[in-house]
Amino acid sequence: MRQSISSQPCPYGRPITHAHSCALSPYTVRPTATVEKEQSASRARLSPTRYSPCSEQSPLRTARPPAPIQADGRIAYLTREGNLALTDSSGRVRAEITSDAYILPSSHAARIYQFPAFSPDGDWIAFVAVEINGFNGVRQTVYAAPAQDRPPLNMLYQTDAFNIPYLDWSPDGQTVAFLTINPFEGAIRLAERDGNRLRTIQEGAPTYWHWRSDARALLTHIGGSRDTNADAIIAITSTYGSAPSVVLAEAPGNFQSPHFSPDSQHMLYVVSGDTTDELVLADSAGKPICSVAALVRGAFFAWSPDGARIAFMDTQSPTNEPAPLFVVDLERGQRERVHPAAMMFFWSPNGERIAIYTIVREGIPDRFTTPSSAPRLGAPVSQSAQPVLRIEVLDLRTGKLYRVADTIPSRQFAQYFQFFDQYSRAVTPWSPDGTRLVFASLRSEEGTSDIVVATFNAAADRYESRRIASGVLAFWSPR
Repeated sequence: MRQSISSQPCPYGRPITHAHSCALSPYTVRPTATVEKEQSASRARLSPTRYSPCSEQSPLRTARPPAPIQADGRIAYLTREGNLALTDSSGRVRAEITSDAYILPSSHAARIYQFPAFSPDGDWIAFVAVEINGFNGVRQTVYAAPAQDRPPLNMLYQTDAFNIPYLDWSPDGQTVAFLTINPFEGAIRLAERDGNRLRTIQEGAPTYWHWRSDARALLTHIGGSRDTNADAIIAITSTYGSAPSVVLAEAPGNFQSPHFSPDSQHMLYVVSGDTTDELVLADSAGKPICSVAALVRGAFFAWSPDGARIAFMDTQSPTNEPAPLFVVDLERGQRERVHPAAMMFFWSPNGERIAIYTIVREGIPDRFTTPSSAPRLGAPVSQSAQPVLRIEVLDLRTGKLYRVADTIPSRQFAQYFQFFDQYSRAVTPWSPDGTRLVFASLRSEEGTSDIVVATFNAAADRYESRRIASGVLAFWSPR
């Protein structure tokens, strides 16, 4: 991730000692028409892309929908006190992963938990513990544990020198990869879930990666753009043995997280060109095949779970400049603008829907009912308009865009905004069957916060949202 965290309006990876909303006012939401006009004008001045457009090749013809998952799954959420807990979609079944969090503002001391991520089978969970010891510094620890009530915690790594703002699981569920970073250096470290075989496989900053489906390699992006760092690289890095990284010939452009296709037969990354950057589709060895899009500012992108489509935004900072969201159908060679000003997005597990998050300058946050109440979206918290985070769902089968809720995000969730492309490789707000979303919303005037599940109703015309717990951050298990 980025080497510097101090410039973020909601500091990325900084220890959080109390639950409150991330102020939305620092975000500059530019009028969509202005953004589109400027991008159109900039594109008109661009020279042709180095690689032929993917729309002329239809490079993918074998994409397969993922197998349907009917399981309800489990929801991991952070409580206001800083503990990590699990529940089901009803909120009636609860399990404590941790119970020893505390916050003592007068002593400048705290222990809280952050960045929960389920293993691919949903049976394990990894997370970061942050301990603040007065003025004696901060200690961070990576743990892995079975996803059950009061499980034993396996300590994978502990440090007083580094921040740990991101972790994820290998596709086989045996290994946790995590980022350690400070203002001077960064590294990708791996540890087995039982705490054994700790190793460092690549160093540099900023640092992003994605696992290959066989768990034997990572696609890594180190050092940012070649335009600003001569040492920036994209590489295929082995997770076993001592084989050196295979550095791709292409110079990285302006982007963050690379992405393997679901079957790892292709990859996506951004290359730097003489006049413009390009989001390119490459083969499994990293050799470019075609150009998905010419870019004006930079790319935030993610592959659909069936590997047939790509969603991307052309922006350097989605928090400061929300941008149009495009979906590219690689089998049909079609590209469509599906949202005028998105800030981040997450594909549903079956690839049929996209959850889209954006900032609304003047909105009224919703109040959510409990499971025992009549199902409805929820009454407004107040009648006073304010900046809100709007959650919408695009149904790609019908082209319809559904408003889910207007929310006040917690600072814990705001840490994900600028880096959502990397986090989308590790966590999901979607239920395993792709019919429900989980999210958190604060009620600042009441000093509380809601974990909410939104379900597409039987009439298939809107989402019904219900409060299931109190908390500040929530994600669903993959299964």
